Amino acid sequence: MKKIYSNETKAEIIKKYLSGVKAIELIKEYGIARSTIYKWIKESSDCQEQVHKINMRDYFELKRRCQQQEKIIEILQNAPCTVSSSLQVRYDYIQSCSDKYSVNILCKAMKVSKGSYYNRIFRNKNENTIFEEKKRTLTPVIEEIFHSNNQIYGASKVHAVLKDRGYKVGQQ
Repeated sequence: MKKIYSNETKAEIIKKYLSGVKAIELIKEYGIARSTIYKWIKESSDCQEQVHKINMRDYFELKRRCQQQEKIIEILQNAPCTVSSSLQVRYDYIQSCSDKYSVNILCKAMKVSKGSYYNRIFRNKNENTIFEEKKRTLTPVIEEIFHSNNQIYGASKVHAVLKDRGYKVGQQ
């Protein structure tokens, strides 16, 4: 069943929307479909005139983004490296400046994924992961097996010798 709304009601809804009231609140208050509200707003001559007017929500969002950009510029000006430097150098810089700036801003400035940075910090601190430890202990053993057998053993034979010696390794 299609409801018909007066021009005054439409004007009131449009005026509230333009003053900063969210569309979801208008939907709840008046029980009107979202698409209908947006259609009225689009067709409204008041809306056409206020396209360039900024409400307070937009103002604060722009202000926040401007402050964020200023911090990024400051970070880039003070950085001893560029965004094209190696990832390790950028990680080190982020870590050294994390007490002065937020990690989020530093990662944006250095074009580094925040998740990758935290994975490096928490899971691979100074290469002390299980994989790195195993790699450090097994590399000399594998080289010794390979060289003591005239460099003819492949991966499967080296794997078999390692298993015979009691190492828990997977074959690659």
